[in-house]
Amino acid sequence: MIPALIPGTLETGTRRRVPKASQNRKVPLWTPEPEGQLFQGVIRVPLRLCHTPEHTNARLEFDKLITENLQRWAEWRKRRGWFIQGTPRVNGPYDPPEGSDKDKARYARATSQIGRVGSAEEVTSHDHGEEVKWYMAEARFTREEPVYVKLEDHLFMRHLALAYGVDPDRDPGLTNNLPEAKDYIDVEGGIDPMQEAEESRQARGLKRSDYLMGKVWEPL
Repeated sequence: MIPALIPGTLETGTRRRVPKASQNRKVPLWTPEPEGQLFQGVIRVPLRLCHTPEHTNARLEFDKLITENLQRWAEWRKRRGWFIQGTPRVNGPYDPPEGSDKDKARYARATSQIGRVGSAEEVTSHDHGEEVKWYMAEARFTREEPVYVKLEDHLFMRHLALAYGVDPDRDPGLTNNLPEAKDYIDVEGGIDPMQEAEESRQARGLKRSDYLMGKVWEPL
């Protein structure tokens, strides 16, 4: 027989109350937009195939590379329950990210703060075997069967989205609208970043202590 947990008394004498179980109710999740959710993929194309003239073997090789990548992308998502809708859009070329000493410095600091787990290795170099450019593919995908999630998790994520000004009833964006990066930010009269952060948390009903954690190998 399972002992009652509402209310329960811990060994320290502190009393707590456990929320009433919701019988593990689940709700279905569909894409907010009827035409499907917008996804983005990356196609890596050798530099020699970029900006090729029409009616050449190089252009035919470029078209074949793009088509095969789109087909693999659609098949990969189909295996996970997503079905492509319409014709994908392909834009580019763009310069791929490059490794720098800043990446190594950031990883070293992260390792010193949270430690290293198992045999995980950092990726601080983006050098490729040959020079390539990136083409970005965008397409919408729908589901024939919904994804199910616990009601509590759904309500919590919805509350979290609204707290941070994200509309949970609209298609999520592919990028974040961030201000232009600056080395120095001048504010008239000065500003205390810690005070600003605390005021922002209080406005959303958050506590800083809830987001603090120790080393990754330490129990929560």
